[in-house]
Amino acid sequence: MRIVVICAGILLAGTGIWYFANPGAPFIAFAFPLGISMLVCGLCNMLAFIVFRKTAPHAPALFAEGLITLVLSVVVLSNMILTDGMIVIFFGLWSQFTGVLRITAFTELRKNKVRGCNWELGGGILSLVLGVYCLFNPLLAGLSLVAVTGGIFILSGANTVIGGVLLRSYRADESAATDCKKIKEGNIDASTGI
Repeated sequence: MRIVVICAGILLAGTGIWYFANPGAPFIAFAFPLGISMLVCGLCNMLAFIVFRKTAPHAPALFAEGLITLVLSVVVLSNMILTDGMIVIFFGLWSQFTGVLRITAFTELRKNKVRGCNWELGGGILSLVLGVYCLFNPLLAGLSLVAVTGGIFILSGANTVIGGVLLRSYRADESAATDCKKIKEGNIDASTGI
């Protein structure tokens, strides 16, 4: 399941890069691929919650992010975003929500002493800052709609990849802790691991 989440993040980032590569086309032409990548990423995050809900401390944040991404993908796929100003605010709010959830996931990961949890904090802060920028500066101060939207998708994809990698880190830490506990109790031979 970790690999599926990582692949969904790569798909989301790849869609952002593809959006960068075609700057002249209107948003309506890209709504379908952007919406599909959001839909896939949302479903993968929700499935990751089902698989890792008892072992990963940040699984509830994955579920919330997956649910909001899934709902917002339906909005994108149904072409309900009409103007360029709405596009910027829509994706800016999505970025803010994702940033807050990543920061929340960081606090849970830090409580459980998961290695590499600072990446989650960095991605959360960047998402939050980019979302606030989009919300308070709808004219984008010279940045194009493509640059901001593509940047949001690339950052969200990177955050999803980080979340998938941290699922692996937590599992490895948990299994090592379980093995240490078994060795102390005498249920496992330290030299052979059996």
